[in-house]
Amino acid sequence: MREGTRLGLLALAAATLLGLLGDLLLRAVPWGVNAPLWMLALVVGVGLLLYQARLPLLGEGRWLALIALAFAGGIALRDSQALVAVNLIAVLLTLGLAGHRATDGWPIVGGLPQYLGALLSAGFHACGGALVLALYDVRWQDVPRTGWSAGVLAALRGLLIAIPLLMVFGALFMAADAVFSGIVRNLLAIDIPELFSHLFWFGVWAWLTAGFLRQILFCTIAIDGLCSPPKSSLTPLAPDEEPNAGAMNRAPTASNPVGAQFIAPASAAPDAASGTASPDAPPHSLSHGGEVRPRRAGGRVGVLGIVELGVVLGLLDALFLAFVLVQFRYLFGGAELVQVSETLTYAEYARRGFFELVAVAALLLPIMLLLDWVARLNTPREVTLYRVLSGLLVLLLFVVIVSALQRMRLYTDQYGLTELRLYTTAFMFWITAGAVWYLATVLRDHRERFLFGAMVAGLVVAAGLNAINPDDLIVRTNAAREDAPARFDGTYSLRLSADAGPALIEALPIMPPQQRVTVARRLLERWQSSQTHDWRSWNYGRWRSLHATAANEATLRDAMQAQSPSRPGGSRIDIPEPDRRP
Repeated sequence: MREGTRLGLLALAAATLLGLLGDLLLRAVPWGVNAPLWMLALVVGVGLLLYQARLPLLGEGRWLALIALAFAGGIALRDSQALVAVNLIAVLLTLGLAGHRATDGWPIVGGLPQYLGALLSAGFHACGGALVLALYDVRWQDVPRTGWSAGVLAALRGLLIAIPLLMVFGALFMAADAVFSGIVRNLLAIDIPELFSHLFWFGVWAWLTAGFLRQILFCTIAIDGLCSPPKSSLTPLAPDEEPNAGAMNRAPTASNPVGAQFIAPASAAPDAASGTASPDAPPHSLSHGGEVRPRRAGGRVGVLGIVELGVVLGLLDALFLAFVLVQFRYLFGGAELVQVSETLTYAEYARRGFFELVAVAALLLPIMLLLDWVARLNTPREVTLYRVLSGLLVLLLFVVIVSALQRMRLYTDQYGLTELRLYTTAFMFWITAGAVWYLATVLRDHRERFLFGAMVAGLVVAAGLNAINPDDLIVRTNAAREDAPARFDGTYSLRLSADAGPALIEALPIMPPQQRVTVARRLLERWQSSQTHDWRSWNYGRWRSLHATAANEATLRDAMQAQSPSRPGGSRIDIPEPDRRP
């Protein structure tokens, strides 16, 4: 049996097992500890398959699988649905990139086409990779009809013969004896909708897993959606030759028989007469038809010259500078400006301005990356002018970001913190990190590293959100405001996830009386009915709220009877630190 067929069968077997495990674990919702458990099984399964194939563990992107596992753990840590969505996006992004093992340095060095190609390839394999694996990669005619496979086929034939006989004789026995009939009926009592539900989710997880495993084992080029480079430009690796570190595909050899590996030969740079690059040609040039042309650095397409770029960047600089200068007192006036204004309210000052400035920050960096991609810079003077104009625009962007964050701080002080305000602020921190990384990479001709740094910054922000526990922070921030006893919004706080439960219990003394009654009653109703949750849905945030509610049940019942506000400095409700065991 050829090695590719053997590995394909192993991938199908692994996908079947992971599909069964996915049906058993992930059908319990809301997700909790079941998510990281299944992700751990996936990572272990991938490692075992790659060991069988004698392939490196996901190439240089293997650490992305560990990050995916860490963010899957975040699903068992926090209950916030917004944060669960962030964690799922991080899992899908890192898994999609981890399956791409095309080039050396990946994913640290990779441009937008490489990143998009990797993610599109991951999506293609998730949707149709299982079909390709079963019908193309595995050559069923090569599967031997001896050994265990022969035994399995013989057993299947025996079942086909036995089932009709069992049905005939079973029906006769059931008619002959009522007790035997009852036993058989109980054994065969099948919930058809439940059975189809299990089959459906087993199929979903097995299908997606098979596609992912197919990409890991058989595909090393994901940019064009195919799994082999153009053969006209590549040479197969000799069986006794050591694999090249930068090879794109692998040749069937005694040590690595998965697929064809191709490498560029030592003389891969042809001479100018043939219309391609010469080995002795300088790295800054390409040859085509005997003519040496300057190479566009960093993969620029070279559409816009310095005049067009100067006009675009210069006008943007002028607009941003005019906005900052004209609105300087408005941007940084804060509470003093609002107090002296007869028509300006906090809502008009902070809320509207914040979200408009967020849109500015979110749009500017992609536009600047696009301008850099289409730039055509021919002289050092043009490069210097371009860098000055771009750098000034980024510096003005920092001023806009600081202004936006100042507005949000004032708005939060006056009206409190919400999920939208918190997550938008986190997004602004990501934009700030991206702008700093733009200065450090793109403007220093290292644009191939920009996307990696931006991705890492986004993952760091997502990890920070998991660490600070957003819903808990929202309640504590709102409870710490000076006017909290009169303006604490308990109704909104009840819409938050279980992560906010302990903080809500601590905030009971400062709530208005009616809100205190409502919050206490809702907490008791919610968590006293949660005692029988499926273990697969165990989540630290939900378990912590359950523990805190049980520990303070008497206090909550007393609060339900409260009809007057608590005195400042009232008794403090202690939330014991729970045991972290499931």
